[in-house]
Amino acid sequence: MKIQRMNISRYALTITVVGAFIIAGCSSNKSPTSPNNNPPAHSTRYHTVNIQNFAFSPASLPIAMGDTVVWTNNDSAPHTVTSNSGTELQSAQFTPGQTFQHIFPAAGGFAYHCIVHPSMMGSVTVQ
Repeated sequence: MKIQRMNISRYALTITVVGAFIIAGCSSNKSPTSPNNNPPAHSTRYHTVNIQNFAFSPASLPIAMGDTVVWTNNDSAPHTVTSNSGTELQSAQFTPGQTFQHIFPAAGGFAYHCIVHPSMMGSVTVQ
């Protein structure tokens, strides 16, 4: 009889503890990915530059710091995205249907071209 009461007491304690955790979890209004429930200072936005007819479109793109630019090769030949000066943008050749992306963490102007087709030029201005 004593063993049966101890098992019932442990069972009741376990149910009480589990119930408390469930209630606490359901009553929280905070997001699991944002501990203070405040939105981030800047949400990353994605911008697309299409490569078609041996041109970058748009050729000039204004964005905000932290944004991502995705270049999509919709052309019939391989291309690159390569900085005119510096090493900010250095893609490998990417073939039709492939993409290259880069996050711009700092303000500035970033002019680029295609190494394979030097007449192809573009720029990203980060504000």
